Amino acid sequence: RTYTENELITTYVSSLYFIMSSMTSVGFGNIAANTNNEKIFSIFLMFVGALLYATIFGNVTTIFQQLNSSSTRYHEMLNDIREFMKLHQVPKELGERILDYVVSTWAVNKGVNTDKVLGYCPKDMRADLSVHLNREVLKDNPAFRLASDGCLRALAINFDMRHS
Repeated sequence: RTYTENELITTYVSSLYFIMSSMTSVGFGNIAANTNNEKIFSIFLMFVGALLYATIFGNVTTIFQQLNSSSTRYHEMLNDIREFMKLHQVPKELGERILDYVVSTWAVNKGVNTDKVLGYCPKDMRADLSVHLNREVLKDNPAFRLASDGCLRALAINFDMRHS
């Protein structure tokens, strides 16, 4: 039998509708699987659709959690510091200085522990990174202008890199 163009379009649209309703599980039952092969195929598509749905929403959830994690750490840290100051009855002026220091330090490094990051690197790379992180001090201070690169690397790796 030969199919007319209209019959082919109708068959194609019905097939596409069946697949989409199976994958999104919003089918209305007006096109139902009749043979065993159709049922097996429908089950397979529903399984694939469920896996895709779970994967997509799992990844989206992870993205939102990561966006919020830095802010959560910051607020937890501030709450811990406030509780510490209450517990130990830290004077108000000293407490304000401590909070100012912590907030300004966080603003500079965004909660990233420089020592921890440097700890991941081998010694030579740590020295190069230390020179880079301290480049303004090394460049602007006249005492370091005539120092060799090796000397700068040896000095920079021993700098205490806390911002105050």
